[in-house]
Amino acid sequence: MERDPPVFRNKPLCTFKAKEPGLEYSLTSPIGDFVGETVRQTILTQRSEVFNLLSVARCQPMMPIDKEFAYPAAASICALIGSVFDIKSRRVPNFLTGPAILAGLLLHLSLNGWLGLGDSALAGAVGFAVFLIFYLAGGMGAGDVKLITAVGCLAGTHYIAFLLAYTAIAGGVMGLVLAVARGRLKETLLSVFTMMAHHRREGLTPHPEINVLNERKLRLPYALAIGAGCALTFCLQGVQR
Repeated sequence: MERDPPVFRNKPLCTFKAKEPGLEYSLTSPIGDFVGETVRQTILTQRSEVFNLLSVARCQPMMPIDKEFAYPAAASICALIGSVFDIKSRRVPNFLTGPAILAGLLLHLSLNGWLGLGDSALAGAVGFAVFLIFYLAGGMGAGDVKLITAVGCLAGTHYIAFLLAYTAIAGGVMGLVLAVARGRLKETLLSVFTMMAHHRREGLTPHPEINVLNERKLRLPYALAIGAGCALTFCLQGVQR
């Protein structure tokens, strides 16, 4: 006579309690001890691997910032934005130049400490002093002076001489191209010689007619020249290093 198979009615044959707090298993199998220990070891192994990965990620040093790339790149971005504003509205807004000066100081401070802060401030002061002469002579606007101060703070003293030189070259070339394109090359050259003679006699006093405020004269958005100078500095100096 055949017997009916036993019915366990969900009553566990074996209960396994892990040593780790919060891990308890109730197994309905005669080999529960073996399976429970296997599960416990698997969980502990996976937990250990996760902790190891987190420890490695936490201790892994950050990739150092290439200063020779960061400084001229930041200056170029600032000058590019200033160029867009100058072309569209003939103004370089304070909400660009002010935060850019502060960003340059903080960037150098974070990467080079107090010496970097002084380096940034000195570079900005050099750019400000050079462009202030042209501003007092009536050759450019105050926005251009503030923009060169901002890009100077971002670039630092290592690049400020290159930046000023390339900006002057770019400004001269752009001025000639603009004069030729407008058919006013002869007038532009005459104005240049007239201004030179005037400032030789009068110093920094602006010429009564040939100045940045005279809208009838051919004017170049000089932020564009500053942007070109920054880009040349970045390409010819920063990338080569």
